[in-house]
Amino acid sequence: MKTDVKLWLKSEYSSFDAKRIKLLEKIEETGSMSKAAKVVGMSYKAAWDAIDKMNNLAEEPLVIKVTGGRQGGGSTLTPFARELIKTFYNLAEARDRTLEQLEDEKRTGISFFMASTKNLFSCHVQSIVSGDVNATVGLKLRGGDMLAAVVTRDSVKRLGLNQGDRTYALVHESSISLLKGDGRNLAVSARNRLFGKVSRITSAGVSAEVEIRLPGGQNIYITMTAASIDSMDLQEDHEVTALFKAQNVMILK
Repeated sequence: MKTDVKLWLKSEYSSFDAKRIKLLEKIEETGSMSKAAKVVGMSYKAAWDAIDKMNNLAEEPLVIKVTGGRQGGGSTLTPFARELIKTFYNLAEARDRTLEQLEDEKRTGISFFMASTKNLFSCHVQSIVSGDVNATVGLKLRGGDMLAAVVTRDSVKRLGLNQGDRTYALVHESSISLLKGDGRNLAVSARNRLFGKVSRITSAGVSAEVEIRLPGGQNIYITMTAASIDSMDLQEDHEVTALFKAQNVMILK
């Protein structure tokens, strides 16, 4: 199933869909109402009815009749109509780019708006270090904390990643380990270490969710067993460090 979105330009009193915009465009190209109507598949009368309605409802006239001359007269667009056409196609281009992004997300099984994790961070690309196959992308969170994401070089190219770009980092709750205290300087294999305070612990049977408040105001969520909560004697306001590997960070743009 392919996503599609119809586009209309609307003002307080009027609405212009793609067919009416195409009619205006062909009037501009041919200088003739009859020729323009034929190209877009309308009768001459239906075309003029549409133009009359648009002229009556638009903020300014769109089409004016030209009389006399060697060609016996014709029709021409006003500057306002030309700007209307330009605006419509600019919006259509933006719509197509958005739909293309949505199709990419569907093909990879990921939906930006329906991600299966709460850990979706707004960040900026700080650095990109490429190797033969993979690249390490440095991501700066709102509070200044840094994340590292290891992705393929093809992914960097496909996403069009550049230094300074705004992106989103996604980390699944189950891929994060929790250390009590400040573990940012410990020698561990996990490259990513986010330090914060426990703001809430929610238990549900044998499982529990820990919410950690980061310095910049963002939250990170971790799922773990209730037994682990008890063995760590973890409580709200305790200082903790979230640990996870760079391979577990997904970049969305």
